[in-house]
Amino acid sequence: MPKGRPKKEDTQMISALQDLTAVVRELKEKVENLGVVQATSGLAIAQSTSEPSVQPLPEFVSSTPVPVEYREIVDNVLNRNFGIQIEPFKDSPQFMFTIVVPEKYSNMNEAQKSIQKVDLRTRVISYAEGSNGIRDWSQRVFENLNPQLQSLVVADKVIP
Repeated sequence: MPKGRPKKEDTQMISALQDLTAVVRELKEKVENLGVVQATSGLAIAQSTSEPSVQPLPEFVSSTPVPVEYREIVDNVLNRNFGIQIEPFKDSPQFMFTIVVPEKYSNMNEAQKSIQKVDLRTRVISYAEGSNGIRDWSQRVFENLNPQLQSLVVADKVIP
């Protein structure tokens, strides 16, 4: 074992490995949390009833609560059945905004369904864009659906 102080390259390598270990540990925790949430989401209960209904969306663990304004925008552009998730970035003034499309409205083909399981539409939005970015992304998700699904989304809106 060499004596003396470690070389600069060695300390940089150790620091990089420690950072990588922390990222992998955080990713592992998120995957484990997702598995627990999916197992307890009650999808089997919704499928066992005889009457047709919208299957509940899997809940995603989010470190940030969703602002009411963002929820209202998604409800107005799409409808209340669509889920949303926000994950802020630690090192930039942006956040990852995800719209969870219910299976009833999803236009994924069978190959995509076998790989992804859930239809997630994700975009990075800056805090400067804010609610305008949320509205724009919600509108783009709506426009991406085929006309039959668009009419179904509009028909399922709850009018107060």
